Amino acid sequence: MKKNIYCEICSDEPKLAKYKCPTCLIHYCSVPCFKKHKENPCKKPEPSIPESVAQPKRKFEEDDEDENSHRLQREDLRKLARSSHIRACLKDSELQQLVKSIDSSQKAEAALDFALLQPKFHEFCDQVLSVLSSTSDQ
Repeated sequence: MKKNIYCEICSDEPKLAKYKCPTCLIHYCSVPCFKKHKENPCKKPEPSIPESVAQPKRKFEEDDEDENSHRLQREDLRKLARSSHIRACLKDSELQQLVKSIDSSQKAEAALDFALLQPKFHEFCDQVLSVLSSTSDQ
């Protein structure tokens, strides 16, 4: 059963809303109500992110004194993105799942240790190191 939605502009008596503003999504019942609403500029509502979706920061994300030298620099990421072999490896759904599980884990180091036991992930890491250690782009 559809829930009745009333005009948010009318104040005299509640009328069923047939329309909604394409910008701010407020409900209104008629052209006069829409014109009244548009007398003041409206804006698109900010999407709210449910707390269940937002993940807490992990230890390496919180530390200001992190070993930044162990993080990939932008140029390193570009090298990886240009590598046809790396892109081909990342098409593998099993490898994608392993990377996702490491990234979403509260205990990322343990998840990484587990993933390194998997032959596909180990091969992928070897390829990443090979691309990063090469002086020419692939």
